[in-house]
Amino acid sequence: MKGKTAKLSLNFKLKLKLLRFKFSVYGIGTYLNFIKKILDYLAFLIIVITFSLLLIEGVTRLFAQPASYDFIERRIIEQDLPVKKAKDEYRIFLFGESTMHGHIYYPKSTIDKWLKMYLENVLGPQDAKRVRVYNFGRLGATSEFIKQAFDETLYYKPDLVVIYSAHNDFTILEERPSYLERRPLIERLDVGFKLWIKKSTFIGLFRKVSVAVKIKKKKKKEEAEAAAPDSWYIEEKLKKYDPKKDLFYYESQEAKRLEKRWQGNIERMIASAWKKKVPIVFLTALSKYKEFEPFESAHRPGLAGAQLQQWTMIRDQAEAEFKNKNYESAAKLYESSLSLDPDYALVYFRLGECLEKLQQYPKAKEYYVQANEKDRFPLRSPQAVYAAYARLEERHLPGVYFIDTQKAFENFSPFQIVDSSLVIDTVHPSIKGQSLMALEIAKLLYEENLVASKDRWQWAKLERFEDLEKKLDLTDEFMFNVYLEGARYVGSYLDKAVEDLERAVKIKPDSVLARSQLAWVYWKKGEKEAALTIYQELYKTHLDLAGAFQKKYPEIDAEIKKYIYNGPSGGATLPDGPS
Repeated sequence: MKGKTAKLSLNFKLKLKLLRFKFSVYGIGTYLNFIKKILDYLAFLIIVITFSLLLIEGVTRLFAQPASYDFIERRIIEQDLPVKKAKDEYRIFLFGESTMHGHIYYPKSTIDKWLKMYLENVLGPQDAKRVRVYNFGRLGATSEFIKQAFDETLYYKPDLVVIYSAHNDFTILEERPSYLERRPLIERLDVGFKLWIKKSTFIGLFRKVSVAVKIKKKKKKEEAEAAAPDSWYIEEKLKKYDPKKDLFYYESQEAKRLEKRWQGNIERMIASAWKKKVPIVFLTALSKYKEFEPFESAHRPGLAGAQLQQWTMIRDQAEAEFKNKNYESAAKLYESSLSLDPDYALVYFRLGECLEKLQQYPKAKEYYVQANEKDRFPLRSPQAVYAAYARLEERHLPGVYFIDTQKAFENFSPFQIVDSSLVIDTVHPSIKGQSLMALEIAKLLYEENLVASKDRWQWAKLERFEDLEKKLDLTDEFMFNVYLEGARYVGSYLDKAVEDLERAVKIKPDSVLARSQLAWVYWKKGEKEAALTIYQELYKTHLDLAGAFQKKYPEIDAEIKKYIYNGPSGGATLPDGPS
């Protein structure tokens, strides 16, 4: 064994000496030359591949339309938007946030559907047939997405573009500069790479096929979910904001950066429209100020000690008066508290409520607006958006039109304060609100001769809202899901969630999902008796569906069981089921 080891060691030493000899004879230049040849070959290979890809990309662009976001590609397929345009066809493209998308009413009630119905009314079926309306509105879309989607669909030759961009740039935490700058480098590189890939027409051909496959899968998934058995509601945990980092101040540098970015995108859309000679319409911002109090109120800097105690005492007195419906005295106390702290958003909101009750409507509206400006986690458009649109309108830009959405809604609201009949939460229009926005677009088309000459419009044939609404096929099943989704969306505004869920339960009294969600909201509100009453009924009839809920919330499960045994219906027994 030792002999073999010694022999191997000798062989290794001989090979090493031989290598050293070759290295000394031929020199380092030979090896460097070899490496250089490899590098030259790799460089040549990269050049050939790059040239080939560029050639393929160039040829592809001659015959194929460029690709856009997957969402836009999906909407192109879903709406059957052809590249080739008919000779007399008039194309209207809609872009925007969830307001334009349709929000919880999508896909049955949307602004584009209302616009189509109105045009069929007043232009007649034959003229209206040549007007094609395509909606590219998206949930959570910011002005950056809207601008790019607009640019990337100009290939399809729209004759008119309608934009709604108002609040998402300011209200979505993930879009703030401070948040974007905190993202990991790898995440930023990933986003940049995807945007770069998106620009390739050649790769876009494969992406289009992928999108078509995804559409089919999505449809099957929705069908499976619709056919799924009843289930127990368990709240999905949403990402919480950090009050130390994420509070928003309209007077801050970050707010100015957001405003500059948003306005820059609006102006770039106008420039793109001018370049292609496409008229562009902006629906300005829409907000409902009443009913939804500010999301986050914060004291002015430096308020502490005796001053804070005094403010708290006055505020508590005002709250007591408000609760007792003594609105005049409550208003005076709230005004007094503002002298100590002019930053606390909820006080402005309460003042608005008091003044509305006292029928001082213009002043009430002023305080409601101020409440939003002071909200440190705003859910509505800032006044800066309204002001920016007003400045643009004053410039009388050719081919650029503005519809004052807020004014249109106020004109159809009691005392010009928008309420839930037109806006269901803070910003999203109701079905009636959608119809109003569509009607405002139709009126602008008429006034500016954008679709047909005025003599061809027959406004006398315009049908009533109620009659047109019936054509949307808003079935009980659809509205049931609308109310469930609405309750989830309003989040911490629990009173509004209760309203939606009670409507859902009215449609489906036996729904475990709706009833368990209603019980959960009551529980969060602190109304345990109401929650336990519903949970008790569900435990008796559908305990078999409660397993995941019991596992996640053992404390609530224990209270429900205690209530069943010791509550108003004491002596009850539970059916067999998971515990």
